Amino acid sequence: MPRRAGRPRTSFEGNILAETSASEKHSEEIVAQTIDSNTRNIMVFEAACLLRQIEQGTHHLAIESTPIFRKINQYARENGPHGKWSSTRDFLKEFTKTHAPGWDPREDARQGELESRNREKEDKRITKEIAEDARLSKARTSKFYTPVAPDSYWLCALAWEYRKRRRYIRRTWPTLRELKFATAIPERVLKKIIRSLRPKKDEIVKFPLRHRFSRHLRT
Repeated sequence: MPRRAGRPRTSFEGNILAETSASEKHSEEIVAQTIDSNTRNIMVFEAACLLRQIEQGTHHLAIESTPIFRKINQYARENGPHGKWSSTRDFLKEFTKTHAPGWDPREDARQGELESRNREKEDKRITKEIAEDARLSKARTSKFYTPVAPDSYWLCALAWEYRKRRRYIRRTWPTLRELKFATAIPERVLKKIIRSLRPKKDEIVKFPLRHRFSRHLRT
């Protein structure tokens, strides 16, 4: 689950969700353009959806500007209800009541919202997995991306190595990339830590070299 150092961790998820939202919006426009205006059940369902949006706070002008509303309005001029209404909300109510008497759109809306929430959770889970895979790929190839959590495999690999299915104590120093995966610390920070661990000049003590015969000379 790597991330780009110095950037928000949600950039991958945000890009994926934005692309998904744009794709869904485009799909809705295609449906509105290709929908059969003579299909009553579809017209009633779409009218109920628009009515639900108004009840949830969407402005009526935004609803009236949609292609599907124009389809519903055209269907009403040809098949009813005929008349004048004080608001778009009243028109949609009358349209639903006329073409689907006895149907309770609110109950269907509650069921639909429950399904939508479940689908949204699943979409977020899938989006997160895709983003994690993308970050992992970036972290393997670039020093600017860092995991958000330590990896147990890489932590173990810092101390042990396997040869012919047997475990041996590792004899080589790990690379910065291996340390990054094992600790989830950016490579630039690891460099600073390693540099700070070097002994300072005043910490280095050199003992004078003694001649190997000095002891014999004293005796």
